[in-house]
Amino acid sequence: MASAEEKSGTRAALGWLVACVATGGLLMWWHHDSYQQDGGNHYLMARTAWRHPEFFISVWQRPLCSVVFAVPALAGYTAARFWAVLVSTLGAALTWRTALKLGVRDAWRVIPFYLLQLALFEMWADTMTEPLFATVLAAAMLAHVSGRVMLGAVLVSFLPGARPEGPFVIAVWGVMMLVSPAFGATLLQRLPKTLALGTGMAVWVLASALIAGDPLFILHHWPWSPTGAVYGTGTPWAYVSKLPEICGPVLMTPVLVGLWPLLRRAQTRFIPSVFLLTFVVHTLLWTFGLFGSAGYARYFSSFAPALALSGAVGWNLLAQRLPSRLARVEPGVVLD
Repeated sequence: MASAEEKSGTRAALGWLVACVATGGLLMWWHHDSYQQDGGNHYLMARTAWRHPEFFISVWQRPLCSVVFAVPALAGYTAARFWAVLVSTLGAALTWRTALKLGVRDAWRVIPFYLLQLALFEMWADTMTEPLFATVLAAAMLAHVSGRVMLGAVLVSFLPGARPEGPFVIAVWGVMMLVSPAFGATLLQRLPKTLALGTGMAVWVLASALIAGDPLFILHHWPWSPTGAVYGTGTPWAYVSKLPEICGPVLMTPVLVGLWPLLRRAQTRFIPSVFLLTFVVHTLLWTFGLFGSAGYARYFSSFAPALALSGAVGWNLLAQRLPSRLARVEPGVVLD
């Protein structure tokens, strides 16, 4: 039987999830257009994929985006945007469930930390690919911490079909699979299981062969040049200066504070690692003008689950350092 504290936490979480949907509705009412032109393009390609199936395997469009939005897009742009609100809200709900599994105190707090990340908030009701990536990542994290580790690996394998940051997550997951006893007692037992990380790409290649008659469709239609700095370049600290835009200026401090406790704990190390690796790689790409990097803060909203979990943990840790009167208002331990 659930305790009064658990019931209170569940009510708070459900209230915040309702707020997530309501916020999306307000954003749709307030702004009728796409956050960026990319959002409109993704919607149109998903809608048109029924007549032009190549959009189901398009590298720029992202196959996962086409599959998830193809049916709602038939009902129009407003319907597709409301579907995007539900996708974003699902990501917040899955992250909350992950926090519960990890024993984060006041786990409901991850939902506002998810919603109020500034870069993600701007796309909450838009047909961009970052919120979809974040939701699939949240599902993979929940599967992993719930003990369904192979399901988590398979979900992660489909992330390249949503965003080009997918391979970075796969790399972190692969290392985790090789060292974690959850995947087998010995390295020889764990190594074959890493093949699950190729599931999504195998499906993409098979679909390319069936739809376009070209199993190398991805390679032949790769849209980004390795060099050329099409959108210019930035400084090595460009994304550091954009952390207030990524996390939100108020929430940035607890997010940064929470990274270290998650890194120290073996069970949660993979959560901040997927964000930190991508942060370093994107910094290199933007600094040297590689692969069409444009220096957008929105890239990191793809890792909203990791940042939300870090924010909730950081908030609890900061609450421990407050004066006793405030500590009684915001009691907290980092992880049970």
